[in-house]
Amino acid sequence: MTTPSLAAFDEENLRTLVYRFYERVRDDAHLGPVFERAIGSEDANWEPHLRTMTDFWHTVVLHKNTFKGNPLVRHMAVEGIEPEHFVRWIQLFEEVAAELFDERLAAYIVGRAQNMRRHLTRNLFGESVA
Repeated sequence: MTTPSLAAFDEENLRTLVYRFYERVRDDAHLGPVFERAIGSEDANWEPHLRTMTDFWHTVVLHKNTFKGNPLVRHMAVEGIEPEHFVRWIQLFEEVAAELFDERLAAYIVGRAQNMRRHLTRNLFGESVA
């Protein structure tokens, strides 16, 4: 997939994507409990995670090296994480991206998320995802 022009995709759009996505995650019956065990339920606990995720997606989508960390190691420590959580995670991510961005930009961003899903699923569970 060719990279669409990211000129209209700025840091504020990225922040909106991350915050809206994680609002959905927190409210989701399947994902919410997993994230609550890992992060907690208080907004104050979530703010550092949201900043980290904004940095992560800033690096992944805008190709600016703002993220420092290892997503695989972090996910290895999450209690109760299963492959089906990643299925739901990508569904929510696709929904939010489609709501916020035009089709081409949403497809690009979701493609980056799908790459991350494949990487984590393969390395955490030994499963391949198409």
